[in-house]
Amino acid sequence: VSANQRVVELDQARKEFYLQEHINTLMNMQIGERWDFGFMRPCNRKNLIRYLCAMQNNEIIRIAVLDMNNGAKNQGLRCILEILNRYSKEKDILFNIRVFDVRQKNEVPDISFDVYISSGGPGSPFDEEGWIWEQQFFSLINQLYKYNTQADEYDKKHVFFICHSFQLACRFFKTGNVCK
Repeated sequence: VSANQRVVELDQARKEFYLQEHINTLMNMQIGERWDFGFMRPCNRKNLIRYLCAMQNNEIIRIAVLDMNNGAKNQGLRCILEILNRYSKEKDILFNIRVFDVRQKNEVPDISFDVYISSGGPGSPFDEEGWIWEQQFFSLINQLYKYNTQADEYDKKHVFFICHSFQLACRFFKTGNVCK
Protein backbone atom coordinates (compact mmCIF):
# COMPACT_ATOMS: atom_id res chain seq x y z
CA VAL A 1 0.00 0.00 0.00
CA SER A 2 1.48 3.34 -1.03
CA ALA A 3 1.73 6.37 1.26
CA ASN A 4 -0.91 8.15 -0.83
CA GLN A 5 -3.33 5.22 -0.44
CA ARG A 6 -2.75 5.21 3.34
CA VAL A 7 -3.54 8.94 3.49
CA VAL A 8 -6.74 8.38 1.48
CA GLU A 9 -7.76 5.49 3.76
CA LEU A 10 -6.99 7.56 6.85
CA ASP A 11 -8.96 10.51 5.44
CA GLN A 12 -11.92 8.22 4.71
CA ALA A 13 -11.86 6.76 8.24
CA ARG A 14 -11.53 10.24 9.75
CA LYS A 15 -14.38 11.53 7.57
CA GLU A 16 -16.66 8.65 8.59
CA PHE A 17 -15.86 9.30 12.27
CA TYR A 18 -16.67 13.02 11.95
CA LEU A 19 -19.84 12.30 9.98
CA GLN A 20 -21.08 9.93 12.68
CA GLU A 21 -20.11 12.35 15.44
CA HIS A 22 -21.96 15.24 13.75
CA ILE A 23 -24.98 13.09 12.90
CA ASN A 24 -25.28 12.18 16.58
CA THR A 25 -25.14 15.88 17.48
CA LEU A 26 -27.69 16.71 14.77
CA MET A 27 -30.14 14.15 16.17
CA ASN A 28 -29.90 15.81 19.60
CA MET A 29 -30.13 19.43 18.42
CA GLN A 30 -33.18 21.43 19.38
CA ILE A 31 -34.96 23.53 16.74
CA GLY A 32 -33.27 26.95 16.61
CA GLU A 33 -30.21 25.78 18.54
CA ARG A 34 -26.81 26.85 17.22
CA TRP A 35 -23.67 24.75 17.48
CA ASP A 36 -19.98 25.36 16.82
CA PHE A 37 -18.22 22.38 15.23
CA GLY A 38 -14.74 23.86 14.91
CA PHE A 39 -15.21 25.33 11.48
CA MET A 40 -15.40 29.08 11.18
CA ARG A 41 -19.04 29.90 11.84
CA PRO A 42 -21.50 28.39 14.29
CA CYS A 43 -24.36 26.65 12.53
CA ASN A 44 -27.97 25.74 12.96
CA ARG A 45 -29.60 22.43 12.03
CA LYS A 46 -30.04 23.37 8.34
CA ASN A 47 -26.39 24.46 7.97
CA LEU A 48 -25.19 21.35 9.77
CA ILE A 49 -27.08 19.15 7.29
CA ARG A 50 -25.44 21.13 4.44
CA TYR A 51 -22.04 20.69 6.11
CA LEU A 52 -22.53 16.94 6.51
CA CYS A 53 -23.59 16.56 2.87
CA ALA A 54 -20.59 18.59 1.75
CA MET A 55 -18.29 16.50 3.94
CA GLN A 56 -19.69 13.30 2.48
CA ASN A 57 -19.08 14.62 -1.05
CA ASN A 58 -15.58 15.94 -0.26
CA GLU A 59 -16.74 19.54 -0.79
CA ILE A 60 -15.16 20.93 2.38
CA ILE A 61 -11.73 22.47 2.11
CA ARG A 62 -9.58 21.45 5.07
CA ILE A 63 -7.13 24.20 6.01
CA ALA A 64 -4.23 23.93 8.45
CA VAL A 65 -3.06 27.29 9.77
CA LEU A 66 0.43 27.04 11.24
CA ASP A 67 0.97 29.65 13.95
CA MET A 68 4.68 30.51 13.93
CA ASN A 69 4.41 33.40 16.42
CA ASN A 70 5.94 31.50 19.36
CA GLY A 71 3.41 33.04 21.75
CA ALA A 72 4.23 36.62 20.71
CA LYS A 73 1.21 38.89 20.37
CA ASN A 74 0.50 40.08 16.84
CA GLN A 75 -2.34 40.69 14.44
CA GLY A 76 -1.17 38.37 11.65
CA LEU A 77 -2.91 35.20 12.79
CA ARG A 78 -6.14 37.03 13.57
CA CYS A 79 -6.06 38.60 10.10
CA ILE A 80 -5.44 35.24 8.40
CA LEU A 81 -8.46 33.74 10.17
CA GLU A 82 -10.63 36.79 9.39
CA ILE A 83 -9.69 36.63 5.70
CA LEU A 84 -10.53 32.92 5.56
CA ASN A 85 -13.84 33.51 7.34
CA ARG A 86 -14.79 36.40 5.03
CA TYR A 87 -13.82 34.46 1.90
CA SER A 88 -15.80 31.43 3.08
CA LYS A 89 -18.91 33.56 3.57
CA GLU A 90 -18.53 35.60 0.36
CA LYS A 91 -17.92 32.56 -1.85
CA ASP A 92 -20.24 30.25 0.10
CA ILE A 93 -17.47 27.67 0.49
CA LEU A 94 -17.17 25.50 3.57
CA PHE A 95 -13.80 25.52 5.31
CA ASN A 96 -12.72 23.28 8.15
CA ILE A 97 -9.88 25.26 9.73
CA ARG A 98 -7.51 24.09 12.42
CA VAL A 99 -4.76 26.20 13.97
CA PHE A 100 -1.49 24.56 15.03
CA ASP A 101 0.87 26.29 17.49
CA VAL A 102 4.10 25.10 15.90
CA ARG A 103 6.86 26.85 17.83
CA GLN A 104 5.37 27.12 21.31
CA LYS A 105 3.59 23.76 21.56
CA ASN A 106 5.37 21.68 18.86
CA GLU A 107 2.03 21.16 17.07
CA VAL A 108 2.43 20.19 13.42
CA PRO A 109 -0.39 18.90 11.21
CA ASP A 110 -0.32 15.71 9.19
CA ILE A 111 -0.68 15.78 5.40
CA SER A 112 -4.45 15.18 5.33
CA PHE A 113 -5.28 18.89 4.87
CA ASP A 114 -5.93 20.49 1.47
CA VAL A 115 -4.30 23.85 2.21
CA TYR A 116 -1.53 24.91 4.59
CA ILE A 117 -1.03 28.54 5.58
CA SER A 118 2.09 29.11 7.64
CA SER A 119 2.27 32.49 9.37
CA GLY A 120 5.13 34.85 9.93
CA GLY A 121 6.74 35.06 13.31
CA PRO A 122 9.34 36.85 15.39
CA GLY A 123 13.06 36.24 15.32
CA SER A 124 15.58 35.01 12.83
CA PRO A 125 14.95 31.77 10.93
CA PHE A 126 18.27 30.61 12.44
CA ASP A 127 17.47 31.39 16.11
CA GLU A 128 16.00 27.98 16.89
CA GLU A 129 17.90 25.91 14.34
CA GLY A 130 17.64 22.18 15.08
CA TRP A 131 14.87 22.53 17.69
CA ILE A 132 12.16 19.87 17.77
CA TRP A 133 9.48 22.13 16.29
CA GLU A 134 11.79 23.02 13.38
CA GLN A 135 12.56 19.35 12.70
CA GLN A 136 8.83 18.58 12.70
CA PHE A 137 8.09 21.59 10.47
CA PHE A 138 10.78 20.53 7.98
CA SER A 139 9.45 16.96 8.09
CA LEU A 140 5.99 18.27 7.17
CA ILE A 141 7.42 20.28 4.27
CA ASN A 142 9.28 17.19 3.08
CA GLN A 143 6.18 15.00 3.30
CA LEU A 144 4.10 17.58 1.39
CA TYR A 145 6.81 17.90 -1.25
CA LYS A 146 6.98 14.13 -1.72
CA TYR A 147 3.19 13.86 -1.81
CA ASN A 148 2.91 16.60 -4.44
CA THR A 149 5.54 15.00 -6.68
CA GLN A 150 3.38 11.87 -6.89
CA ALA A 151 -0.14 13.35 -6.74
CA ASP A 152 -2.41 14.13 -9.65
CA GLU A 153 -2.69 17.81 -10.55
CA TYR A 154 -6.07 18.17 -8.78
CA ASP A 155 -4.98 16.33 -5.63
CA LYS A 156 -1.90 18.41 -4.81
CA LYS A 157 -1.57 20.09 -1.42
CA HIS A 158 -1.23 23.88 -1.45
CA VAL A 159 1.14 25.68 0.91
CA PHE A 160 1.43 29.43 1.53
CA PHE A 161 4.50 30.47 3.52
CA ILE A 162 4.47 33.97 5.04
CA CYS A 163 7.64 35.86 6.01
CA HIS A 164 9.35 33.78 8.75
CA SER A 165 7.86 30.58 7.32
CA PHE A 166 9.00 31.53 3.83
CA GLN A 167 12.55 32.05 5.10
CA LEU A 168 12.44 28.62 6.77
CA ALA A 169 11.15 27.07 3.53
CA CYS A 170 14.03 28.74 1.65
CA ARG A 171 16.44 27.17 4.14
CA PHE A 172 14.77 23.77 3.76
CA PHE A 173 14.83 23.83 -0.06
CA LYS A 174 18.26 25.51 -0.09
CA THR A 175 16.96 28.22 -2.41
CA GLY A 176 18.47 31.64 -2.03
CA ASN A 177 20.52 32.93 0.84
CA VAL A 178 18.62 33.81 4.02
CA CYS A 179 20.58 36.63 5.66
CA LYS A 180 20.18 40.00 7.42
